[in-house]
Amino acid sequence: MVSIIGKSGSGKSTILNILSGIDVIDNGEYYFNEEAVHSLKGDELTRFRRKNIGFVVQNFALIDDYSIFDNIAMVLRYEKVKKQEPANKKSREK
Repeated sequence: MVSIIGKSGSGKSTILNILSGIDVIDNGEYYFNEEAVHSLKGDELTRFRRKNIGFVVQNFALIDDYSIFDNIAMVLRYEKVKKQEPANKKSREK
């Protein structure tokens, strides 16, 4: 886990957007686990983000009508994780 702090305008959001593949770099190369992220395009970047990157932004971008668990479970469904899997894990951890 990494925490990035700094003054407003110091580039925190920019570096997070570059690391996640939301923004692209102007020059140079960016590798993540030996994968050339700077060469990925479109759906490849989406798959990269879904598989490797997660961050919580200041406003959390959560759906108000959902619990925290349901907000997270919704993302897991994109990964084809069955709804029962995170729910079963949650109940085992109690």
